Amino acid sequence: MGDYVFRMSKAAGLQTGRVGLYLTAIAAFLGVCGSAEAFEIKTGIEEIKINWDNSIRYNLGYRVDKPDATVNASPNNDDGNRNFDHGIVANRLDLMSELDVSYQGKYGVRFSGAGWYDQAYESHQNHSVSTSNHLGPDGQQSLGYSGYVKRYYRGPSGELLDAFAFGKFELAEIPVQLKIGRQTQYWGESLQLNAALNGIAYAQSPLDIAKGYAVPNTSAKELFRPLNSLSITAQPTSTITVMGQYFLEWEPNRYPEAGSYMGIYDFMMQSGETYILDPTSASFLTIGRDIIPRQARDWGVGARWNPEWLNGTLGFYYRNFSDKFPQLHLDTDAGVIHSVYASNIDLYGISLSKQILGVSVGAEFSYRHNMPLQSELVQVPTAGLPGRGDTAGARGDTLHALVNFLGLINKTPVFDSAQWLVEFNWSNWLKTTQGQAVFKGRDGYTDIDRISKDFVSVDVTFAPTWFQVFPGADLTLPMSFSRGLRGNSATGILQKDAGSYSVGASLDYLARHKFDLAYVDYFGKYRVDPALGLINNGDPALLKDRGTLSFTYRYTF
Repeated sequence: MGDYVFRMSKAAGLQTGRVGLYLTAIAAFLGVCGSAEAFEIKTGIEEIKINWDNSIRYNLGYRVDKPDATVNASPNNDDGNRNFDHGIVANRLDLMSELDVSYQGKYGVRFSGAGWYDQAYESHQNHSVSTSNHLGPDGQQSLGYSGYVKRYYRGPSGELLDAFAFGKFELAEIPVQLKIGRQTQYWGESLQLNAALNGIAYAQSPLDIAKGYAVPNTSAKELFRPLNSLSITAQPTSTITVMGQYFLEWEPNRYPEAGSYMGIYDFMMQSGETYILDPTSASFLTIGRDIIPRQARDWGVGARWNPEWLNGTLGFYYRNFSDKFPQLHLDTDAGVIHSVYASNIDLYGISLSKQILGVSVGAEFSYRHNMPLQSELVQVPTAGLPGRGDTAGARGDTLHALVNFLGLINKTPVFDSAQWLVEFNWSNWLKTTQGQAVFKGRDGYTDIDRISKDFVSVDVTFAPTWFQVFPGADLTLPMSFSRGLRGNSATGILQKDAGSYSVGASLDYLARHKFDLAYVDYFGKYRVDPALGLINNGDPALLKDRGTLSFTYRYTF
């Protein structure tokens, strides 16, 4: 998303920033609760403001499709499928709380936290011990979930999200804003998940992709994971804003975990415990420690320029960062698989945001140097395991671009208003600088997930709204479609002919009560390799038997 400098939109006669316009659209699409008034705690001191917002959300999910027999026959991709058969797959309660304290509007602190419990994870349905990747206390294959899944999926549990202090002041007559603590900041113009993975904001902050799968109506701000960091924004002139960010910690993306409903890789991420070689003989490899980057090292600088003649904003960025997706390495001496996260990736980017014929247009172009590329399992001896921030997998240089169009449609004979968004992504693999032997785009690699020089995808959302269908109630029918159009990306999770779609209905009553009904489904290609098991072309291919109907109620107070 765009950062603090919002470009003004006159689409449909509204004076609003691009980010604000997007959040309006995404609220209708995702079912985000309306903007009810914050609860203000009176202090008796005019200069001190305290706002405390809380929301409760209940989600009931029903799996419409029956488990795919081919996925169930793959011992390293079946745990989520077997744990959650046809029927109820989510019975979840969430609490979100946000506290803002400010002094004179210039100094303050912000805290937010979340709590959850999902009763659907109390039972284990139709599972097979011989193909379970979970280990019991005795070190043998067992039914059940890892400790990580129990905490972050089942609960009851919770966590602190935002926790930062901020200050606004002048330095040599230059306005400056400083933030320190757990916070989220995104640069560039990407709006959707696929664009965030392809754009300038890539790996700027980890994404809670798992939560987005578990609760389809999760608000966008809850998907962006805050990290401890120091950020500074200054405005030396009326048309130039400069910013910098230094991270004090690192976290991986939260991806659907082994055994969870949307989990498709039983041997990866935080809950991977084994890789099954032969289910008939209980033969498996164990999953070892992750090899992660150093906690305090990622940083970036940027500038935004909005000259009067442009009637828009140009952005310029440089970042040096660590990846939040792993490559897999097998220690051939110990028979242990490690997830390895690479550091020292350089990103150079430029962005443009502008109003054209009443449509808000955003575009980006970026270059990544030393970027990890899609690789096969890397086999090395114990002595060959990489150090922190290094990898023995494929790396190289890539180009990335996106363009999005965001608009509002005023009243028509069919609906009162509608928000729409179209976003295209393009990436290009320039060259491989290491790990050619395991790179999935090398000469001689011919499987369906072979990497292409170019990749193109599209995301479309459309959300017509009818106001006051009865007193105090607005009705929205959100629809979305995402698809890889051409080629296979060297860096992404969406590939050719893979994607997802959703349709739903959302009723917002008095800006406090939100009722949503949505159907979400996925599509893509996979094949069965007699030696390697399932080979899929994009993650959605392994989710195409998990069409889900979800009901969500959210109350904000």
